[in-house]
Amino acid sequence: MGDKISAEIESFFKKYKLITYKKGETILRRDDDDNASHVFYIKKGYVRLHIYSTEGKELTAIILTPKEIFPLTLVIKDAPNIYWFESITPVDVYKAPAEDFRQFVKSDVDILMHITEQILIQLSALIYRMQHIILGKANTTVASIIWVYSKLLGVRKGDEVMLKMPITHQHISFSAGIARETTSLEIKKLEKKGIIKYKGRRIVVKDVDKLRDEAYI
Repeated sequence: MGDKISAEIESFFKKYKLITYKKGETILRRDDDDNASHVFYIKKGYVRLHIYSTEGKELTAIILTPKEIFPLTLVIKDAPNIYWFESITPVDVYKAPAEDFRQFVKSDVDILMHITEQILIQLSALIYRMQHIILGKANTTVASIIWVYSKLLGVRKGDEVMLKMPITHQHISFSAGIARETTSLEIKKLEKKGIIKYKGRRIVVKDVDKLRDEAYI
């Protein structure tokens, strides 16, 4: 059922323009009048949703993967987008009028359930992240971010899990809400414990269970 629904959603978006972004480009920003009434479907690549505090501090909330749609606030309700969406790899996205997609979603309960599932998965990830940022220490927070990335972006190779794309210390810092220098120190500790390693620029989780234990608060 999941593959069939995903194919139907992609078929809907294929009627609209396909746009390519280079790595590091802003796809959608807060108060973006040109795209305020449009939603995007990720055909290829990875996108990060991030926010800024009034002091200019940056926090990555979610990393979006192929076949995901954003911003979800426009899918369910005509609510303004308050986030920034940036490509962290080269990205291809379809851009469609939000109202057209809302009508498409309302026409099929299975598609509505599929979108609702995406919302719930993102909400669960945000709650998990929030508890670490508020209650955790630097070591548990960094471990939790890498563990989440391994679930979202990981490919299992035997007993190890390799991330599909390079995740920099800066990206982990933005996700953890702590300084980059602190993030790098905690990553080094995980390497010394034999829990993670690097293959080229990609993180490889050598022991998923130990990484999950490190993330426990």
